[in-house]
Parts: sequence; C-alpha cells; structure tokens
Amino acid sequence: MGDAADFALEQVEFEEERRSKYLRGEISFDEAWDAGLLNDDGSIGAQPTLKTCRCCGQPNLHWEETKKGWRLFNDDEIHHCPVAPLKD
Repeated sequence: MGDAADFALEQVEFEEERRSKYLRGEISFDEAWDAGLLNDDGSIGAQPTLKTCRCCGQPNLHWEETKKGWRLFNDDEIHHCPVAPLKD
C-alpha cells in the first residue's frame, strides 16, 4: 500500500483498539468521552461524517433516511440541490 493508505489504516486500527479497551474496562467513560470514542448519547458507534453534494459542491451535509429513501440534509432540512433537484 501507499504511505497515505498505511497511515489511514493505522489510524483506524488505533481507534478500534481504544474502543476495545473501553469495552474491556481498561479506560474510563471520561477518558473515552474525551478521546471522542463515544457518540453524544454515550453509545459507541460510527460517528456521523459530513458529506459534500457531488452535484453542487455544498459542504457540511449528512445522510438521513426518509419515507422516500436516503436524502442529504443540511441541519434539519432536506438539501435542495440547484444543479440536480429531487424529483419527489
């Protein structure tokens, strides 16, 4: 692998090892919270990552599931892309 891929893989492995230590009781809740291993509700899981619209380039969006499928959201509103509007 290339250097960038090796670095990314090392970071993922490091974070997974820290989560495992928390689950085994080797680090406290406060340490896990300060390290960013926990979600806002205190659960362990994937942290939401911000996305960018591939059509218009608007950053800081996130995916949410709706009755009509998965949609990009900007805060609490569906993202209305000016380049490729939804056909709902």
